[in-house]
Amino acid sequence: MMRLFIQNGVPANAWGESDRWLVHLSVALRERGHTVYCAGREGSRFLEKVDQAGIPVFPLRMGSDVSIISAVKLARMFKDLQIDVVLTHLTRDVRLAGMARQLSRVAVLMAYHGIPLLKDNWRYRFTYRELADGIITSARAVEREYRKIRWMNGYPVKVIPPGVPPTAGRKNHSPQLREKLGIPDRRPVIGIFGQLVRYKQHLIFLEVARNILQEWPEAIFLIVGDGPLRTEIQKYAFDLNILDHLYMLGNHTEDLPEIYGLCDLVLLTSEIEGVPCSLLEAMVAERAVIAFDVGGVGELIEPEETGILVPLNDIYLMTQRTLELLLAPEERERLGRAARRAVEKNFSFERAVNQFENYLQEVLLEKDGGKHGT
Repeated sequence: MMRLFIQNGVPANAWGESDRWLVHLSVALRERGHTVYCAGREGSRFLEKVDQAGIPVFPLRMGSDVSIISAVKLARMFKDLQIDVVLTHLTRDVRLAGMARQLSRVAVLMAYHGIPLLKDNWRYRFTYRELADGIITSARAVEREYRKIRWMNGYPVKVIPPGVPPTAGRKNHSPQLREKLGIPDRRPVIGIFGQLVRYKQHLIFLEVARNILQEWPEAIFLIVGDGPLRTEIQKYAFDLNILDHLYMLGNHTEDLPEIYGLCDLVLLTSEIEGVPCSLLEAMVAERAVIAFDVGGVGELIEPEETGILVPLNDIYLMTQRTLELLLAPEERERLGRAARRAVEKNFSFERAVNQFENYLQEVLLEKDGGKHGT
């Protein structure tokens, strides 16, 4: 069995798809008998969620990702806890944990990337080639992007698609939820799910919403998630004169299955992606999805069979396909049913955890000369 330290240094108020996935993964690995600890920024939602799940947590002060003092403190944790494997998230996590690793002789340090994060410069080259043993990513598309970087040639990149979180699934919304959220009944609802960050391109979602309202003035648009662009998104909705049709729900983790059930359609307007968990969740909830064809989205959606793919930033075509499906409830239901079957077949949570567990054990055995058993 492994002793794992999962470090996720996202800002305190951040709560995205990768963060939720790491919480589910941490719980699943612990349930399989591994010893799991989690670290993150003080007061972060990530630490709050893993703490609620009963996993020991270690708040970190992460002002500078190259702080010698922080690295020494982290190295002491690694030694005291007898950590075998450190799984990090952001590049700053790799730098800090990598420095601590040099002081504590941790066998394996891996990074998990849900989207392509690396750049072709000396700083990233040093961080990943000197401080980490490899990267686990969610999509073949991310791996292909990384292989274009010269210094990534021969570097270990393992593709493990995420599985549908155990809390996801088909669940009809209740009238109480509509009342709680203040959403009128019997009006078409179009949703987008994810952190309010630049690469998700919520402003494009608003432009699609404006176009749809010209043809379907009773439509309602949900933005589920939170982040630093909340005020900018609200201002742009005001400028487009669609604020009365927009519901910004923030993070509704516990209600997510029901909120997916509220939606007639789920859109994804990101400019980069791996395999987005929000689409997995929408599809297993039998929602019809329309997404820009970026990153690993095409590894998830079979065009016209389990969802609709649109060229990147083609606002006109996304508007047209959305209007078509709003007029075709039977087609939405067909796409939703096919989407659920495909996700259950190809993206099971159990299989994803198996792949993570097996790969980390393989790398650990290779690094420490077979001292650890499975």
